[in-house]
Amino acid sequence: CGVDATASHRELLRSSKPSLYTNVDCTALVAAVVSRQVSVVRLLLQSGGPTDIKVSLGAWSWDTTTGEEFRVGAGLAEPYAISWCAVEYFEDSGAILRMLLQHLPLETPHYGRTLLHHAVLCGSTGAVKVLLSCGANVECPVKTMKTEFRPIHMATRLGLSATLQSLIDSGCDLNSKTDSGDTALMICAKYKHEECLRVLTGAGADFGLVNISGQSASSIAGSNQWSRGFQQAVLDAIKVGRIPKSSNVSVLSPLMIVAETGDVEALKAVIGSGQFNLDHQNENGFSAVMVAALKGHVEAFRLLVYAGADVKLLNKSGETAITLSELNQNRDLFEKVMLELALEKGNRNAGGFYALHCAARYGDLDAVTLLTRRGYDVNVPDGDGYTPL
Repeated sequence: CGVDATASHRELLRSSKPSLYTNVDCTALVAAVVSRQVSVVRLLLQSGGPTDIKVSLGAWSWDTTTGEEFRVGAGLAEPYAISWCAVEYFEDSGAILRMLLQHLPLETPHYGRTLLHHAVLCGSTGAVKVLLSCGANVECPVKTMKTEFRPIHMATRLGLSATLQSLIDSGCDLNSKTDSGDTALMICAKYKHEECLRVLTGAGADFGLVNISGQSASSIAGSNQWSRGFQQAVLDAIKVGRIPKSSNVSVLSPLMIVAETGDVEALKAVIGSGQFNLDHQNENGFSAVMVAALKGHVEAFRLLVYAGADVKLLNKSGETAITLSELNQNRDLFEKVMLELALEKGNRNAGGFYALHCAARYGDLDAVTLLTRRGYDVNVPDGDGYTPL
């Protein structure tokens, strides 16, 4: 019929996401991409029309010096290739983007970024999956005069947990660092993205790393008033069998986190994993059982002592788990735990705890009888000089 498929005409282009309602001069191919018309795009590409065209339909711009991004509104960004248009106006099946990538290069940069970076920025998990399946470099960095970061850092910063999972599934480095040494976990803590933190924890990201300022994900969460959300995300991961990894328990110990929160279910999982030394002491000399005693977590304390945690250890202030438990209003509950332990397991070497004295104080005749039969001396004084009598 003689229609020129490459001709440019004034068209009314409309889109709900991103929002677009404007008249522009464009080719039929551009209009079909924006309108997400798969069959029309296929027909136009088969006709052999040019694909090396630039369009000004983007909603995002960015500073090539700082890497900072700006949402300028659809149609106001710098002109880009039509494949970039297919990313921003992504059609759910991905067919349009795949067809265009058969005619256009995958990794050609646009102001220092690739199609994958743009798909992440646009929040299009579908486009990310298509690009990765077509061979996009999951580790390709954005480099500017002041910054350097990768797709995983972008997805985490923007709180895109589904996109983050797609990048992880494609084998990205979970512990890669930005120019400032931040990992994706640290970025989660900075921006308080709990779901992304769960995804990274489950995937095995390292909690034991620090950035060039010496900050860890945990310390960043603390300085950002997000300790509770951070802890909850870690606990949630533990409860579904994903024990957090830490190459340096002095930076972060999952055992210490669960002891501090007193979450019994999570503590059972951590102890049961067999991955952690129950008697590890932090920089202040506190062990997990000391933390549980200090916080008043009786059931967590019970789990730890029955698992073999040493209550005789001293922190840097000379305190033990027993002396710390005595500071609590529910000190009698801690005493009962230790008494039960002595009765069940015959534990006679719990520094600072005197089982026979405790049984006598409670008037527990059966316990006194059992302990004396086991050889407990009724004349031995406790720390205050009192004997059981």
